[in-house]
Amino acid sequence: MSRRSISFTLAVANAVGFSGTTALPLWLASLPAEKLVSPGLAGLLGSGEILLIAVAVMAASTFGGRIPVRRLATAAALLALLGDLLSLVPHPAALVVGRLVAGLGTGA
Repeated sequence: MSRRSISFTLAVANAVGFSGTTALPLWLASLPAEKLVSPGLAGLLGSGEILLIAVAVMAASTFGGRIPVRRLATAAALLALLGDLLSLVPHPAALVVGRLVAGLGTGA
């Protein structure tokens, strides 16, 4: 892999990886406004996602030496994508599970 393609891959991965946490305040504000969940549940959901991001970061750094980086990054991206897709289902339970799964994928 050339130096240019590695740089491009890292830039895209960085943009995708931070897009969820950057948008967190926006979707937290929109959930109660759209009457999807209460403000309290929206706050708990955001806190839970951030907590699972932190847990996944610690787990990835612990197991990072034992699992090939490419496999770990692919699994994390698929987990984040699965969580994001699940969050699109118009049901509060799907939203909660999807955001928590996305948190694990984002952190890993």
